[in-house]
Amino acid sequence: MKKLVLSFTAIFVVMFFNLGCGGGKSDSDNGEQQKLTIDSVTASQTEIDAGESLELAVIANGGNHDGLTFSWTSHDCDGKFSQSTHSVTTFAVSSSAVTHSCTIHITVSNTNRTVNENVVLNVVALSSNQAPEIISDYQSATTADSGIEIVFKVTVSDESASTLSFEWQTNAGSLSSSTETVQQGESTSEISFTPPSCNFESITVSVRVRDESDATVEHQFTPVNIPVCATTEINPVITITRVSGETPFHVFVSASESTANNVDYPFDEIEYQWDFGASEKALSFTHPVTNESVNANRSQTGPEAAFVYYSPGTYTITLTAALGEEIAQTSIEVIVDEWTGATRYFDPVNGDDNNDGLSDSAPMQSWQALVNWLSGGNHRQALIKKGTIVNVDSELYLTTSRIRLGSYGEGQIPQLLATGNINYFVRLSPANELSDVVISDLQLNGNNGNATNLIYATLLNEAETLRNVAILNLHLVNDDPHELDNSGGEIIKAKNHIAMQNVPGTISDVLVWNTTFERNHGFKNGIYAEIKDHLAIVGCRFSGGDGNSIKDHPIYPAGVYHALYRWNDFQSTYSNNFSINSAAKDGLTVRYTLFDGNDFSGGQNGIDLTKHTDRTTGWFSDVIVQNNAFHNLGSPAQGYGIIGGSLERIAIRDNVFYGNPQSDIYIRKDGDREVSLALYRNKFWKGSEPVDTLPMLDFGNIRAFTSFENIFVNEGVTGGSTNILSFIIPENSDWVIDHNQYWSPEIPTPFNLPGQASYSFEQWQQSLGFDSNGKNENPLFVDPANGEF
Repeated sequence: MKKLVLSFTAIFVVMFFNLGCGGGKSDSDNGEQQKLTIDSVTASQTEIDAGESLELAVIANGGNHDGLTFSWTSHDCDGKFSQSTHSVTTFAVSSSAVTHSCTIHITVSNTNRTVNENVVLNVVALSSNQAPEIISDYQSATTADSGIEIVFKVTVSDESASTLSFEWQTNAGSLSSSTETVQQGESTSEISFTPPSCNFESITVSVRVRDESDATVEHQFTPVNIPVCATTEINPVITITRVSGETPFHVFVSASESTANNVDYPFDEIEYQWDFGASEKALSFTHPVTNESVNANRSQTGPEAAFVYYSPGTYTITLTAALGEEIAQTSIEVIVDEWTGATRYFDPVNGDDNNDGLSDSAPMQSWQALVNWLSGGNHRQALIKKGTIVNVDSELYLTTSRIRLGSYGEGQIPQLLATGNINYFVRLSPANELSDVVISDLQLNGNNGNATNLIYATLLNEAETLRNVAILNLHLVNDDPHELDNSGGEIIKAKNHIAMQNVPGTISDVLVWNTTFERNHGFKNGIYAEIKDHLAIVGCRFSGGDGNSIKDHPIYPAGVYHALYRWNDFQSTYSNNFSINSAAKDGLTVRYTLFDGNDFSGGQNGIDLTKHTDRTTGWFSDVIVQNNAFHNLGSPAQGYGIIGGSLERIAIRDNVFYGNPQSDIYIRKDGDREVSLALYRNKFWKGSEPVDTLPMLDFGNIRAFTSFENIFVNEGVTGGSTNILSFIIPENSDWVIDHNQYWSPEIPTPFNLPGQASYSFEQWQQSLGFDSNGKNENPLFVDPANGEF
């Protein structure tokens, strides 16, 4: 329905009901004695939906200017006047009104005369879409043991004949995909539910049915009773960086202090699941390995996690820890307040620095005004209008705390464009202590090296501290100009996109969230983070290498206790180094690192956990690498998945490795520390090209090695590709290898012990005593060259 909806000031030029020269006449007309006319009656619209309002106005002339009275009435229009005795009124049509035509009357009177006129309305009733109706349900059982499936089924009718969607949910266990059928206008959805072995409460299964107009109906089935979990000997513990603050508010949580009886490595031997008690849609990501939607609120597994709260409230963070059939939970509460600091608005197009900037209707304009405002005190916020470009020729030097730099309005995020030669856009430099800084929803464009760095922090003395820094939803771009100096050498201008160095001070709790890094050509890192503890990089994208080699790493962390790298997409690049090059320092052991759900593709190598300079001599312990994909590495050369030479303890589980020319995992003892490695449920594939590759696994002098349920397929036939595994086994070793599967149809002896011999699968089992329950058969991968297993 096409409607005309006008502001009140425009009503009188839109629609006139012309009443002629004399207007209406009453029975008491006395000719020339007294004139009274209605000049016009206007309505903001004459075709209207039930539940909506329209504006009405009348202009009348009373002759001798006697006082006029007005009366708006209607006998057949279902609704209400806001002021029935004024010349201007609003009429609200009842939401229950039916479709019909009706009449509104206006009567105007003075002391001698009365005239009237009508307005005809066409009212349209609201559409009455009925929600789908559940006509039957089925549940095969109300009690269950572990592994015994229960079938749930629901049949629905819908009078609108919509295509229905079925959303199944449960508070525990797992649900199969829905099988849906349509017959004689009724839709049936069926799923299978697999319960856990035990639970602390009854299990609920429910379904929400939605039609094409978004009308819904929900149904909850009879709760499923399963054995109650026995009192567990697991003791889950949550450590958290902080428990209160203002939006946007981020936390880093860890289960590293959790314990369990008779468990040597609770960090990686206990399974952990986080629930942050929120449901904001903005917290959803696309998993770069599976391409499925994951939500940071409940999809984070493993002992380390980070989260951003955008809405105020009191939230409960719950940690569930599981060990076999034993489950335990613990929780902690955080309080998030709305932003209460002072805010200024900036519009580089239509703003004016003479404005006070207190509202988006009176914004200031220049970057310098923003710098002056934001650096002038604590607890301040600057917001830049979306869809604009800010020319930046000076640096924002922040020494104050509780700072927000972001954007407002609609459209694309605003761009900060380096138009002058600057060292950085933002420098975080505490005079003593600086905390709680959020930079969000902006594009920072270094403009071919005009800005050397984009975001920068380095602390100059031991007394300085920088804490609780969040970089959210940014787009960071920089490049070198590809220019040569007089001697023919390339001019190097662009450095790190983000650089944070805490020596000799202390930087801690830094989050980089949902941020894009474009490094088309450069000689430094996307993120250089030499900080003390709590670094989280979540849901970021890294690209670059426009035909020119990128020298350094997308991420270079150094000396970080509690490091989290989750759901990051390292896209195809032309790079000289590792996607994540972790460094330990000062001979210390760095603990608690989790790589989860990252896609390592293109570029030269995946993860480095080894000392590579005299300044990076140290060790890594309590490292987990899980749910990642390492594939098609080796651009322009090399092609290792994981290299470890400074390890004490690492668990590698549930990853896929394919298309890498060098070793998928290369770990060797390097120094006086013994190495412990757990390898579980990974899939490895090497094709026949390139023919000259290295062993899939290349291990040297690992004292403790556990390998279960991995699958290895090597289709190569020449060169180093003839090896699935190459192991140097120390004399004093604790190796447990079993239940793995191998397939190398053209390689008779894929197991190599350097200095000894190469062995067939039968010799691997019988002569060396490994994998007594292993298999030598084709796993029938679907399309491993493209990551489909």
